[in-house]
This record gives sequence, structure tokens and C-alpha cells, in this order.
Amino acid sequence: MVIFLVCFVIPASINSTIFGIQRNIRSFAALAIPPFK
Repeated sequence: MVIFLVCFVIPASINSTIFGIQRNIRSFAALAIPPFK
């Protein structure tokens, strides 16, 4: 049971953090790109 929780919860949290970082990078790029055009 504990092993199942570890194997399920940790990848989910890693996925959510990677998704959040990608979204932050995308929004930052959307803010940063227009002045250079």
C-alpha cells in the first residue's frame, strides 16, 4: 500500500511541477517576445 502510494503520488507531483514550469515559461515567453518584434 505504501509502495503503491509512493509510486503513484510522486510521479503525479513531478508531472504537475513540470507542467507548471512549462506554463510559467510559456507565459513569460508571451510577455517577453512582443517587445523584440
